[in-house]
Amino acid sequence: MSVVSRRQLAKGAAWSVPVVAVAVAAPAASASPASFDLAVAGGCLPTGDMFGSVFAYFELTATSSVPVPAGRNFVLQQTIPGRASNLTVGSIMTDLNGGTDGIANVSVSADASQATFVTTRDITAAGSMRIYVYKILGTQGESTALAMAGDDANTANNAAAVVRTFEDPDAVCYLS
Repeated sequence: MSVVSRRQLAKGAAWSVPVVAVAVAAPAASASPASFDLAVAGGCLPTGDMFGSVFAYFELTATSSVPVPAGRNFVLQQTIPGRASNLTVGSIMTDLNGGTDGIANVSVSADASQATFVTTRDITAAGSMRIYVYKILGTQGESTALAMAGDDANTANNAAAVVRTFEDPDAVCYLS
């Protein structure tokens, strides 16, 4: 009968235990989020009606090589000297035919002076989207302003205002 020493027993036991390889994933490189830049510019278009009403419009442009992702929140503010504002959900659109492709959740304050909405599609790199505000009445000094509520790479260009004036007979509005 052969005698097995404790040392031999421990060696044998060690080799009989299955080896389990544990793989630990290396942490992914922490990339900073893409830095998009959205510029807001404004302008106006005559509606052609007998009252001299105009559309104020705002051009939302991705000015960097990075698309502006959907989900950007915007605040639209209207001021009419000496009168109540007249914003409605139906007065805010993305094309002159009344369409709202690209925006959603449009809501207007109780006094009709402020509206908010969110974009529902990306604005491609160097691409743009227009937001129209219908029926700016012909009151001198009336203004409509649009600003993105949030930050991007350059917050200095996130807002624009369109102001109605009769000071220049050849222009129905100017940008401030």
